[in-house]
Amino acid sequence: MEELFTSKEISAILMEATNPVYQLDYLWHPTFSKLQIYSISKKGLIFIHGNKDTGMKHFEERHSITSRKLYEKEDGKFDNPTKFILAPIEYAKVADIIYTPSNLVVEKNNRPELFDVYDGDYHKEGKTYRYRLIVYKYTGIVHTFFLTNRKFFTKKEQLPLRQGWLSSKYNIMTCVSEYRFNYSNISDEIKFKVLLISNPFRKEELWGLEVYKDNEPFFTHIIKKDPISLQHDTAIRMMQLDFQDVSFIEIIIKEIIKNKYDFQDGYGSYWFYEYE
Repeated sequence: MEELFTSKEISAILMEATNPVYQLDYLWHPTFSKLQIYSISKKGLIFIHGNKDTGMKHFEERHSITSRKLYEKEDGKFDNPTKFILAPIEYAKVADIIYTPSNLVVEKNNRPELFDVYDGDYHKEGKTYRYRLIVYKYTGIVHTFFLTNRKFFTKKEQLPLRQGWLSSKYNIMTCVSEYRFNYSNISDEIKFKVLLISNPFRKEELWGLEVYKDNEPFFTHIIKKDPISLQHDTAIRMMQLDFQDVSFIEIIIKEIIKNKYDFQDGYGSYWFYEYE
């Protein structure tokens, strides 16, 4: 059940917001509990720690590019929220640009008795980002904040799986780097593991997909080999891979889940595999 701020909690937040410590421009405060204030913008927008349904915790878990949380809908399908790449200290600055009377929309407000909805553009480095800001009515307390144009940072493929964070190991004798990350279901059971082996002497990177069955590796499928011209620093390569577009792998995973993927020659003994 959705847990929004109650009228009593809203009154407490507004009272706390009068503390002069929050009046310094774009000053931010570490928060750890539901009603703690993170920052107040120049226009009076109040960013609250919140919970999974409202406030910063809500929109960071759904829309931050660093979030890998799965959201299952009532029909059993999975949501594919838009992602933004803002740092928390940027929230107030960007939200203030959106928070203007000319951006107030009525037709897209499903709960006008509770919220006001603002849609507006934020321009950066030649690109236009369309944001939606939803605030508790007459208060400036931010309920949620997210991108509405899906072409930025949002996954191209929608899977019923959560992409995990990267791990790596480096062989100092061979200079070979190995990178791995998992795809897990909503119960955190590993269903697939992506393998990338970078060999600077062969000047190639080998991509593989380890398919799991009954929580154990079942077989490894070789996807492709890419030529490389130089040795990547392992830490930098990890950072790149954590946010790299791997839709070519997710297309294969989607086909495997649908039991429609045609494995290459040599995988005939696994023809009976079915995703569960």
